[in-house]
Amino acid sequence: MENYNNNQNNQNYQNNQNNQNNLECVICLQYPTDPIVTQCGHMYCWQCIRQWLSNKSEMTCAVCKNGVDLNNVIPLFGGSINNKSNDDM
Repeated sequence: MENYNNNQNNQNYQNNQNNQNNLECVICLQYPTDPIVTQCGHMYCWQCIRQWLSNKSEMTCAVCKNGVDLNNVIPLFGGSINNKSNDDM
């Protein structure tokens, strides 16, 4: 029984690691900080997408090139970009 519990704990740990690996910013490839999702469904760190868009003449998604408006991104995990200062935007 103890061996079964150890195997189950290892499986749970692996599943958790795999889930975290699926949640990554498509720019920095890390677990996202202040994560947002674009209308086209791609996840970014708030700072990564902000910097990406500030360096482009057209505001497009780094993955699919659909238009991105920072006013229409969706914050995840209860975070809010509305609390960011105008200097951050």
